[in-house]
Amino acid sequence: MLAISPVDGQYRPADRLPPIRGVHYLVVHGSHDGDVSTFIGQRAFLRADVSDSGLTKSSLYVYRANHGQFNTVWGDRDNGGFSFLLRRSSLLAGEEQRQVGRVVFTAFLEMALAGRSEYAAILRDHRAAAAWLPPTMYSSNYADWRDRPLATYEEDLDVTTATAAGTSIAAEGLATW
Repeated sequence: MLAISPVDGQYRPADRLPPIRGVHYLVVHGSHDGDVSTFIGQRAFLRADVSDSGLTKSSLYVYRANHGQFNTVWGDRDNGGFSFLLRRSSLLAGEEQRQVGRVVFTAFLEMALAGRSEYAAILRDHRAAAAWLPPTMYSSNYADWRDRPLATYEEDLDVTTATAAGTSIAAEGLATW
């Protein structure tokens, strides 16, 4: 599953967010998206369950990108009828943004559909493809079926308990926890 600047939470069957399970997941979002102003797709990344063998999930946040220039049809006029308010000169050039898409989407599809695990390096850390990516800032996240969190802080309100069995959290020399 590949998502570009998705919304998350508008559809809640049985008053729950839809699960993402049994698929590879990639979400990409631009910092200058006029329609989806926050990286709300990151919530879906966090929710994606890749515990089945061989599955991965990754996210990429691209500075100065919007969702519309990952293709040649939508263009740089986000934000519906208010596009005149956008400062489009601050966006990555359309060709640069499509280059990000070519590199990252191809890596994802080669890995997910063709089973070419060597492409996971690009999804794991965008710097593995630095020679092919336009100069801007990127932030990437990656997890696969082998990852086991030690502490997610979701199990209870006690900051000294951890997620993994047999682990605990301690600190010394802090003024406050």
